[in-house]
Amino acid sequence: MRKLFRFLFRVLGVIAILAALVAAYIWFFGRPTCEKTLPTQLANLQAPRDTAHLIRGQNIAEMMCKHCHMNDAGTNLSGKNIVDLPKQFGTISSYNITNDPTIGIGKWSDGELYWFLRTGKRKSGIVNSIMPTMPHASEDDILSI
Repeated sequence: MRKLFRFLFRVLGVIAILAALVAAYIWFFGRPTCEKTLPTQLANLQAPRDTAHLIRGQNIAEMMCKHCHMNDAGTNLSGKNIVDLPKQFGTISSYNITNDPTIGIGKWSDGELYWFLRTGKRKSGIVNSIMPTMPHASEDDILSI
């Protein structure tokens, strides 16, 4: 019986050391990044801006984006604190996805937005790990958003 406890203690010790190493790696190296590799065919992408696409994009945004990005006043998609997450994750806020060029996504090109929605890669090269990507959405749906 004593050998069993000694073995379990060693296994738990190894697991604790591995967990500490993973935590240290995340602490010192942060979130994973990738080089900004926007495909050349997306550099000059222009999404259609006709009424049908605008209405379709608004409907999709209301279904997919509104829950996390609608501000507390319910007026626009300027972001808010996500309160549905467990306390262990800390405070997480959603981004401002309005067309404001300084605090929103107003400076993003259509191709950059397309690439972000498909892959989760931001302009800065940071991989967004919280927001779901849409790799299987139709071309028309992504362009409408």
